Amino acid sequence: MVTNDKHNPRIDDDLARHDASFLHGAPVDARAQEQRRNEGPGPRPGQASADAAPPDRGRGTSEGLEPAEVDLRAELATYIEGSVFPGERSDLLDSARRLQAPQAVIDLLEHLPEGRSYDRMEAVWEAATTR
Repeated sequence: MVTNDKHNPRIDDDLARHDASFLHGAPVDARAQEQRRNEGPGPRPGQASADAAPPDRGRGTSEGLEPAEVDLRAELATYIEGSVFPGERSDLLDSARRLQAPQAVIDLLEHLPEGRSYDRMEAVWEAATTR
């Protein structure tokens, strides 16, 4: 501990304790302040919600896809681990089952052709939805 002549040792120790998280990489801020606490759910009066869609576009729309298809594509991406690419149908199904995917995702993957390798999520979506 380094002391100086500007403070007494008790104040030096207290200042060192406050700076320890910054100097030694602790994951929490030693100077937590009450006014920085979470203000609760929802937007403040007069603010738009973070989930609000722009007024000129619907939520989750993508060119050529219905909103339900966009949701299914998002779920598909959620339940397939990136480490399985490139992978075959069985690898993708194993990943989805390991992550406890909903039945709709399992059904979609079961429609994939056998013996083909998929190198990215877009290829899986295209193969699964082209019938």
